Amino acid sequence: MGQEFTRETGNELNPIAINRQVFTEHLKLFSLRGLMGPQGSGAAICVDTELEAESGDTKKFTYIPQALETTDALKGQDVEILGNEKKVSEFPLSITVDEVNFPLRKRGKMTDQRSVVKYREVHKRQITRAFAQYNEDVIFDVLSGRTAAYKAAPTTTDAVNGAGRCIRASGSSDYAEVTAANSDETALASAMANTDLMSPQLIEAAVIMAKQSGTYKLQPLRVGPDNREFFILFVSLKAAKDLRFNQDWQDHALSVVEAGLGAEDMIATGALGVWDNVIVKKSERIYEFADGGDMLARNLLVGGDAAVLAWAQTTEMSEEILDHGRVLSSNGSEIRGEVKVTFNDVDMGVAQVITASN
Repeated sequence: MGQEFTRETGNELNPIAINRQVFTEHLKLFSLRGLMGPQGSGAAICVDTELEAESGDTKKFTYIPQALETTDALKGQDVEILGNEKKVSEFPLSITVDEVNFPLRKRGKMTDQRSVVKYREVHKRQITRAFAQYNEDVIFDVLSGRTAAYKAAPTTTDAVNGAGRCIRASGSSDYAEVTAANSDETALASAMANTDLMSPQLIEAAVIMAKQSGTYKLQPLRVGPDNREFFILFVSLKAAKDLRFNQDWQDHALSVVEAGLGAEDMIATGALGVWDNVIVKKSERIYEFADGGDMLARNLLVGGDAAVLAWAQTTEMSEEILDHGRVLSSNGSEIRGEVKVTFNDVDMGVAQVITASN
């Protein structure tokens, strides 16, 4: 007579017992974890784990840009307050959440040395790492402007929003600002060559552009015990190589230790160095595209409020044991979404720095 395998509610082997642990662990593996924080924290990646939504739902966030500048103060006791107030602008940001699954299966009899319980641990570790890698991929995708429209027609689809959000190298030390309308692959490929390299001059120009061009300036991150302002520039592996061989970088770039950040700082760890208050880090996830036989890279200058990661359901582990205990099927599931923060048709926390990547 056959028997059905069941477990009572509350059994310590139920997958729900490791759900929160899996979610926490895959965030620990996230290399950008030092850039994460709640809304309003000024972090590069805003995280919401309490979004109430079902798979396929679209929810809205609200952004209110800073309205007051120091030069706008009303001075003097005879100045009228009423009638001279500034209006506060409010812009919506939509994010769609959907179900994401990573299923695994073990089939067949195991040896006496390998139990079902151990294989559950193997599946748990694999799913944890899968979500960690997925986090990395989707964040770099959205920051690079690789929307569904971009992926469908990458050569003709703009990758940035607003003025002052894209700059390109021109030769080994010069640069040129790029409009949003010319941020597509076709326009960039026609304007650039494999001699347009990452350089300290380009980094400085990118910061000036991000702070002074366009409707809103890119807000810096605050790093370290003294709360100093920094941006982070993620560069492709090949652009990093070009920068390391740049003579100005070799002569003048500050190391992480010289900048006073300390190796324990999660944002600075692994950085190539610091230039003009920009922490430069290399990443294999920087998007590259072809310029004929050459490659160009969408390097990313990141400040505060660059992207939103939202979970309507954090990791849920489930499993089924089938075929008389011979088949173990495990699944990790989340309901989540991610989006680049764009308000009033301006990318709020990221700018692209386009270079050759050969």
